[in-house]
Amino acid sequence: MGLSKFERNGCTSRGIGIENRRYYSTIRVTGKGQIKVHPDMTRITLSLKGIYPEYGEVLRHSSEDTEQLKDVLSAFGFEHSDLKTLNFSVDTQYESYRYLSQPPVY
Repeated sequence: MGLSKFERNGCTSRGIGIENRRYYSTIRVTGKGQIKVHPDMTRITLSLKGIYPEYGEVLRHSSEDTEQLKDVLSAFGFEHSDLKTLNFSVDTQYESYRYLSQPPVY
């Protein structure tokens, strides 16, 4: 069998993978590096919980509590506009009319 076009040009098959008659060359870099940067984002996860009988009260208290929390964090140098809510959920709790003699379990 004859020489491949790479072998005719003085290249050896070392470092060159042959797959489906296509030639792929490999570049390997070895060394060490360091990079130091200041973070551009900090994620703080906090949960605020409350139980209120009406949905409107839930929204009002949630809004007030969130603003108070932002005020506390702004005292540590965070801007109000930079603080974001990632999740907000409201769960419902139902009382059973079957068991009126027993108090609801929370």
